[in-house]
Amino acid sequence: MGFFGRRKSKKAEEKKTRDANAGPSSSSTDSPHQDLQMPSPTRVSQNIAKSNVEPTIEHVPQLINDIETNDSSDKAARALRMLFSLSEHPSNNRIQMVQDSRHRLVPVLMNFLQTSDRGSSEQYLTLLVLNNISIPAQNKRVSVSIVLCM
Repeated sequence: MGFFGRRKSKKAEEKKTRDANAGPSSSSTDSPHQDLQMPSPTRVSQNIAKSNVEPTIEHVPQLINDIETNDSSDKAARALRMLFSLSEHPSNNRIQMVQDSRHRLVPVLMNFLQTSDRGSSEQYLTLLVLNNISIPAQNKRVSVSIVLCM
């Protein structure tokens, strides 16, 4: 029984139990647009940690091929996670990613962006990678010239 002798509803009890089990760090929102929200960059980084292989610059050509062929969405998503992981490191990696791929990385990512589902995690990762690799000044020139030629 709750205050004033009324019995608590079953939903209220379930919510109280769920909130207690969730702990103080989580928050429950009843947003109608909850399914449209993008994953946070930290959540994306946590997904990268689940991958078994630590990506290196030498993997970039193969990762580009995996995205370009787009045989399976799992393969493309894994390649995007690895590219994102590489682009999070110092800017030297960002420059090498673009230059070592013979400037193929930006066009492949742009094409993938156009064909991926709107609002998907793959589209979000693609945008994050493009953002990260466009930070160094050397890559800005390359990116702009490639986009203008498209």
